[in-house]
Amino acid sequence: MKNIFIFILMIWFTVIGISCNKDAEPSLPPNSVPKIIVKDANGNNLLDPANKNGFSTDIIRIYYIRDGKPKLQFSNVNDNFYFFDLTKNESEYAIGIYVDISEKETTTLIKWNEHDTDTMICTIKDRNRLTRIMYNNELKWEDPSGRNRSYFTIIK
Repeated sequence: MKNIFIFILMIWFTVIGISCNKDAEPSLPPNSVPKIIVKDANGNNLLDPANKNGFSTDIIRIYYIRDGKPKLQFSNVNDNFYFFDLTKNESEYAIGIYVDISEKETTTLIKWNEHDTDTMICTIKDRNRLTRIMYNNELKWEDPSGRNRSYFTIIK
């Protein structure tokens, strides 16, 4: 019995020793939530809750295009029921969009209100890191390594 215990410990230490590689690159957090600042032509932030002409987070909805059809994203399990969150960095409000990372290229629709919907096409590396974002057919952000946070401004 004692020999079996020693054998199991030797295997365990061997596995731990093999898995510890000091030269390994540290794991990076998923970069799958692009932050978008939305302004009008005068530079007013349209996500600021105090802006009467801005977008209401009660109305914004996110859709993933799957099998050629838009599918509303909703979860009553997550804190972000509608797959976005509103954050304030210093003096700017930004919206974080939880994009579909199930394929190498995915399409997300952002429905700002009943009359305004934008299209975001994302290229994904390693199933969790964005490398390119096309927003309404315009390149808005690109990082081939997928290591930097995707952050850009749009004018509405």
